[in-house]
Amino acid sequence: FFLLRFLDGRRHINPWLRLAVGILGAGIAAVAVPELRVAALWFPELGYKLALGLAAVPFTVFCVLCLKHGSNLADGLNGLFL
Repeated sequence: FFLLRFLDGRRHINPWLRLAVGILGAGIAAVAVPELRVAALWFPELGYKLALGLAAVPFTVFCVLCLKHGSNLADGLNGLFL
């Protein structure tokens, strides 16, 4: 993600290509590192745990991309991200 952001700062990269590379990178990381996956959602107030099963990798990719894009939005706002 760092390299992609660096290259995008130097030359404008198509947003669809950035999204595709982000999905691919997060997907590879989620498959290669099982500890990275969000395998279950736990709701302690309800005493309920929802195992994601096969949806764990797509959900993890979604969460990583949301974090990446959210941090990108807050990045230029006077140190708001820090």
